[in-house]
Amino acid sequence: MKPLSISISGLARLARVASKYRLDRLSTLGLRLPFWLTVLLLPLRLKPAPNPNVGTDLKLALIELGPAFIKLGQLLSTRRDVLPDSVSDELASLQDQVPGIDSTLALNTIKAGLGDYFESHFQTINPIPLAAASIAQVHEGTLLDGTQIVIKFRRPGIKALILKDLTLLESLAALLNKALPDASRLHLFQIVRDYR
Repeated sequence: MKPLSISISGLARLARVASKYRLDRLSTLGLRLPFWLTVLLLPLRLKPAPNPNVGTDLKLALIELGPAFIKLGQLLSTRRDVLPDSVSDELASLQDQVPGIDSTLALNTIKAGLGDYFESHFQTINPIPLAAASIAQVHEGTLLDGTQIVIKFRRPGIKALILKDLTLLESLAALLNKALPDASRLHLFQIVRDYR
């Protein structure tokens, strides 16, 4: 296995988002933290949590961190043996209720992907997504002959972003396996590797 490259800026971004959403509260879900990490997280407890439900804050943090993290949240939402139902239920909304990309960017992406076909076949496309998830989103539209259609497209630049985030997730999984006594039972590193 090749050695992991750890992105300091990526880990700093993780720390900033974890602090913003008070993800230290995840320790209340049954994960035993090592003493040094408990001490390191103490200052966060002075700051109020954005939401009373840790599941809501975990979901918002994963959305802010990006597509690969949203995928992780989608996977975790199915692991009711690992997370309480309230957290799993909150993460389940990541399956199709992620904020969509800007409507202008969405329409431009669709038009660029379809080229001349767009102008010669489409009457309208609803700028508000019907559904949006980590990698793609879906819009309703109408063809010139009145046929109602749906269009699904990948978010622009998604491949490069996911590869970058997967590298960061691998680093995080390796660190968690070393730092948290219970983390190895989750097989986080292998889960992240399987996404590659």
